[in-house]
Amino acid sequence: MIALQCKHVRKRFGAVAAVDDASLTVNAGEIRGILGGNGSGKSTLAKILAGSVRPDGGEFELEGEAFRPASPRDSHGRRVIATSQELSLFDNLSVEDNLLLSALPRKGGLFVDREALRKEAILALRCLGIEEVLDRKVGTLSPDQKYLLEAAKALAQDPRVLVIDEITSALYREQTEKVRRVLRVRADSGCAVLFITHRLPEIQEICDSVTIMRNGRTVGTFGSCEKNENELLAAMSGVDVAELVRVRTPLSQPAPGTRSEVVGLSGYVIPGFKERVELSVSEGEIVGVAGLQGQGQSALVRSLLGVKRPARYRLLGTDRTIASPQDAVRCGVAFLSGDREQEGIFRARSILENVGVVAELVQRKRVDKLAMLGKYNVKSDRATRPIVTLSGGNQQKVVISRWISIEPRLLLADDPTKGIDVGSRREIRRYLHELARAGTAVILVSSDDEELVELTKAFDPARVVVMYDGQIVHTLRGGDISTENIALHAIPRKARP
Repeated sequence: MIALQCKHVRKRFGAVAAVDDASLTVNAGEIRGILGGNGSGKSTLAKILAGSVRPDGGEFELEGEAFRPASPRDSHGRRVIATSQELSLFDNLSVEDNLLLSALPRKGGLFVDREALRKEAILALRCLGIEEVLDRKVGTLSPDQKYLLEAAKALAQDPRVLVIDEITSALYREQTEKVRRVLRVRADSGCAVLFITHRLPEIQEICDSVTIMRNGRTVGTFGSCEKNENELLAAMSGVDVAELVRVRTPLSQPAPGTRSEVVGLSGYVIPGFKERVELSVSEGEIVGVAGLQGQGQSALVRSLLGVKRPARYRLLGTDRTIASPQDAVRCGVAFLSGDREQEGIFRARSILENVGVVAELVQRKRVDKLAMLGKYNVKSDRATRPIVTLSGGNQQKVVISRWISIEPRLLLADDPTKGIDVGSRREIRRYLHELARAGTAVILVSSDDEELVELTKAFDPARVVVMYDGQIVHTLRGGDISTENIALHAIPRKARP
């Protein structure tokens, strides 16, 4: 039975056609992947279905009946529920209250039934394995816990059509597997799922079929195993498959033994952990940081930045105390976050202002902003527009160009390609390689093991360190760098069941 049908959907924002003739049909019990580059219209289509954006044209049918949501209330009333990549959570409220805020159970028609609320909240969290966060304020959760909570919140509303927009972009492998199992159970009960992702392996692992979007249009629908990754990339970009295959060429590097140490950690203890970290990173070197969720990867790079408290370690050959992120930047440290909304962009400022803010405020240095935007392929019709008008990938390229403009000695990156399309990921990897070739040391955390492999195997010198319980338990180099080896060493033998 057809659960959802969209025909010739259109939506413009000024001169930009965000969705331009998009059509798709999804059956009840089907998990449909939606794949496309940033700016292809995926998230706009999701927002139209959620009722938060009104289309300019098109027809919609829900289980054979006309459906045209004018507000989120309309969509909720028809049990069309969508998650948000930007998260629809209130940091000042508890997890319990956030979960069922849109459908609070009532007692006597007037009062909230707290007992029923708690029972429903526990059930929603348990299916994703995070029931322990029930009583915490959302603002205290880690990014991956927030995204799981966003998914649990949508599932708790018993959807007939469920739209998942980039929920897995911040999740680790084992968390994504839990989401996969939950979505399959929902689909088996008759729910239609639209699963928006930038991770190509998830199409085969989670979805039954995939619809490709490009420039606001749906350009094809295929079985999830019908196309290989290069063919999917070709459909997304409109470029011949052969041109998308990355050709590895030797990269010119300084001779061994001529590199000076940029970061030296000896007996360093990451806040919140007890074990000591030993790590030395030299100029022009890329170190990827892998491991299971919550084993200290993100805490490591953030502690080196002095985020929560001063950090003392060897930087550029001198023992220093980094008192704050501002202090770190003055010492030549840059920070690239995957949480663009909270830690990357200045939402109220223009694209141009976002490019030059660090160099001009911290280093008192002028930057040719337009040249930087051109060099890093930021796509915008006018640089004076607010940065929020850009797609996620272009926003992140603005942030990268901002940091590169100050010629940092050390780049700390925490999941920088989260929620970014495949094409932009490849560009960002290339920029990081260029930055390292210029002598910058790069320490990069990623929840995506494939991303770490792609980044490090294509570069020399590079390695991947695997963390567990706040310490480095294994180091992979050269041909040993693989997703299989990362998974193998992520759980030390003493910790395996």
